[in-house]
Amino acid sequence: SHEIIAGSEKIKSEAPAFLCNKDKITVIYNGVPSHEIAPKEGARELLLGNLEHGENNIVVGTIAELNKNKGIKYAIEAVGSVKKHLNNLIYVVIGEGEERKKLEKIIKKQKLGKTVFMPGFVENAPRYLSAFDIFILPSITEALGLAILEAGAAGLPVVATSVGGIPEIIEDMKTGILVRPREPKELASAIKFLIENKEKAAELGKNLSEKVAREFTLEKMLRETMGIYES
Repeated sequence: SHEIIAGSEKIKSEAPAFLCNKDKITVIYNGVPSHEIAPKEGARELLLGNLEHGENNIVVGTIAELNKNKGIKYAIEAVGSVKKHLNNLIYVVIGEGEERKKLEKIIKKQKLGKTVFMPGFVENAPRYLSAFDIFILPSITEALGLAILEAGAAGLPVVATSVGGIPEIIEDMKTGILVRPREPKELASAIKFLIENKEKAAELGKNLSEKVAREFTLEKMLRETMGIYES
């Protein structure tokens, strides 16, 4: 190939070891299109069904494929820990995958059947980000984290693991909170912090929204990609 496009600086730094000369690699970040966001109550009703979905509930959410790399089991453990102190906490995982049965066993074992909900694949899932108060992505590995960009575009405060290209989106305590992977205690502490510090949570969501609008737009991605072919 003449040129290679990497989705993050992290990928660019690792690629030469197994792929090619680093001079061939250009970083172009994913861009997110604008989504029409559904009203909060309508989004919660769609995802939670007949569950009481009033304003008193605190809803933490994830959009991810249900595979080992997404680290959902650590998020479930973290939510279970926070639930002991905040009875109105709910966790919704939008997505489908081969780990569903294992995750369902964990939910049952930890008696979180009325706390953790996995509605499966939802078409145009970013439209329903309004259902969430906090977005979390507990990945073990991640090229960049498109779901974080979508959550940021929706103005949500984000907790994510410091893996792959995620730190290129999330600057700790400025545009979100970073935690180590496979560390449910850190994830629980971050969730609890955002719940207890609503002004800081709103600030982090606003900062991330502005960063996404500035650096991760679909138009920017297309322009830079076209530039590769035109050069």
